[in-house]
Amino acid sequence: MPTSIRPEPVPPGAATSRTIGVLGRGRMGSALARALALDGRRVLIAGRRHPARPDPPPPSARVHLVPAATVVAEADPLVLVLPFAAVLELARAGLLQAGQERTMVDATNPPAAGVPGHPRAGGRLLAELLPQWHVVKALNTVPAGMLGRPVLDGRPVTVPLAGDHPPAKAQVAALLCGLGFVPVDVGGIDRAPALESLADLLMAIDSRHSLGGRLGFQLGLAEPMPAQNCGPGSGTALLRRPAEAFDGSSAPGALRC
Repeated sequence: MPTSIRPEPVPPGAATSRTIGVLGRGRMGSALARALALDGRRVLIAGRRHPARPDPPPPSARVHLVPAATVVAEADPLVLVLPFAAVLELARAGLLQAGQERTMVDATNPPAAGVPGHPRAGGRLLAELLPQWHVVKALNTVPAGMLGRPVLDGRPVTVPLAGDHPPAKAQVAALLCGLGFVPVDVGGIDRAPALESLADLLMAIDSRHSLGGRLGFQLGLAEPMPAQNCGPGSGTALLRRPAEAFDGSSAPGALRC
């Protein structure tokens, strides 16, 4: 079992992009925007406007409420936290076409019954519909309440990610490290259904035991391993490191993790 992601060398600027786009202004989108702003990112956020409700104020001065077209055109990466049906509607309407080889984080979960003709193929289907984006499945296993507080029993929460483009996965891993998570590469975008099934399981457990959205996923190891830095070419932080150790690294070029 892989214990950390070891991406290819990160292209200049990929791991240090400071402008993140969030499509979706519900609990998850707002919590994600707030957490990204606390990590020093500039966040562009947009979502479907309810005609009977006024626009809420941005949760931080670093968060900018803009039209969806602006988010799609300028953000890198672009994080999708809309309902999956809404994302499909945008994709099929051509409103997500301006990818230009940028990174898209699919944090959605399709219905348990799947999409007609595409059962359990959320992330894979988006990758097929939007080849101009580098689609990475990630954050779909994380509840809104975990953003900003990604620690369980003194250890950081694990976030599995899947995608076919190593530099894009490295970019998403850097973003996850900045949020306090431990990213783990599980393979190509063909693994997206497994991540979606994991999210279904976590939500079912959370609902059955009334856990209030505080259930997270941690990957542990039976054997101790040497410490690793979280940075380009060096993999992510050790899965068994205590949460308080995730406060930086003295290694040249290492990302904060």
